[in-house]
Amino acid sequence: MKQDHKCIYDIIRYHSERNEDIPAAVGTDLDVSFSQLVKDIDLVSHYIVSQGLQQDASVSIIMPPNYIHMVFILALDRLGIVSNSYTFPADTLMGQEWWNEIDFNCIFSTEIKPSIYKGKWITLNKFPETSICQNSEALPIDHKPDRVVRITCSSGTTGLPKAIHLNRENVMKRITALIYYEPEFANDKHFVGMPLDTAGGYGVMLSALAHGCALVVWRSDENFLDLMLKYKPTHMLLTPLTLRNIAIYGFEHNIKLGFAKWVCSGGMIFDVRLKDSLQAVFGNTVINGYGSTEAWAVAGSWVHKHDYTPYIIGHAVNGAQIQIVDENDREVLCGETGIVRVKTDFMIDGYVDGDNDSNFRDGFFYSGDLGSLDEQESLRILGRADDLVNIGGQKILPNPIEEELTNLSEIKEAAVFQASTKKGFRVCGALVLSDTEEQSPENHGVVIDRVKNSLGRLCPDRIFFVSELPRNGMGKVMRHALAQSLVKLND
Repeated sequence: MKQDHKCIYDIIRYHSERNEDIPAAVGTDLDVSFSQLVKDIDLVSHYIVSQGLQQDASVSIIMPPNYIHMVFILALDRLGIVSNSYTFPADTLMGQEWWNEIDFNCIFSTEIKPSIYKGKWITLNKFPETSICQNSEALPIDHKPDRVVRITCSSGTTGLPKAIHLNRENVMKRITALIYYEPEFANDKHFVGMPLDTAGGYGVMLSALAHGCALVVWRSDENFLDLMLKYKPTHMLLTPLTLRNIAIYGFEHNIKLGFAKWVCSGGMIFDVRLKDSLQAVFGNTVINGYGSTEAWAVAGSWVHKHDYTPYIIGHAVNGAQIQIVDENDREVLCGETGIVRVKTDFMIDGYVDGDNDSNFRDGFFYSGDLGSLDEQESLRILGRADDLVNIGGQKILPNPIEEELTNLSEIKEAAVFQASTKKGFRVCGALVLSDTEEQSPENHGVVIDRVKNSLGRLCPDRIFFVSELPRNGMGKVMRHALAQSLVKLND
């Protein structure tokens, strides 16, 4: 990226001028060069202006993670208009109060306008047809570094959305700051296995284009593994759940994805039981990262280099500072557990109408995670502070209990949480996914007896057997949702 490239549109146009046939986006019925991408951005930019939208306007895009969605994001950025994206159905979003409170000037969507929404809504399922886009130079290219170009959502581990603003300077810094990221211009392909409304999906999409690489665009009904085998992406950003599913299925069916150079995942404590599957399917290309929408990438490492040690993340990335502090914000000793706070070159100033005082203090972002730093300054993440379970006055993180549960051959997965009974007592509950074909009260009784013998006084008070664990879109188990749904347990 040249020094005078102040926005992503500058970079895309520069790539198209160097070699107009460089592929920018590929997928089912899709083969787009950088030259065509520029033309499409220009067309959509003119269309957006024809709708009366100018700099400082705020626009939302509710579309599947398709090529049109991508072009609208890039066109809005070019014009200096704030964009916000969703890939979920509009009728689902309308019930979310935080979303309704954002005063969008316009919403572009592939869906019909819901009756509940009273603002300007434009439904389109294909590129707009317009005759006014003859001269792309007639439109401005906004370069202001402090221009807010993106409203994104921090749903993270809590599942509770928090709207944040990203200005252009922050975005441009982030797209060149991916851990261990060294793409090859015009040769590498990127697969982003998460929607564009996530900070990771949005950032890696821009990173691919900024480095002259093609993006593999997927439809919601397509199988990720099939797309990988067809297009052979060299760089993959995957949710922990997607990585897990591909690793397990690929291992069982002897599938090799050796064309991958960089497979990044994060946001959850790494499951050491995946080590053989990951090695067999991906080789030594998997990175376990740690970060957040608020601070971007913070730490990470190649999984094979830390020998799959439980809870280990790795060292801080360039431009990131990590501290472990106590409840009074004092740094704890090496190896001690405390609250993780981080400071990066890419950190936001705060939430839009959010709880900033508890999350942003003294120039640090408080992630809500508990962790420790060892003598080599390598970070371990042990769990969420608000997931602590109180068992007989002893506060314990769910993760070690879950690990003990899954060490039993009958239990495939487990989620431990704290809930309340009808009489107001706090109890420890566990959902377990049984790994046995026999599902009966007698069988469940045998499993519970084994759990009691294994965990002793740390055994959960209530154990529920389920066919699957409830997760959010990132694959994380929502413990707060579990506690709320079971808040009236029988005593």
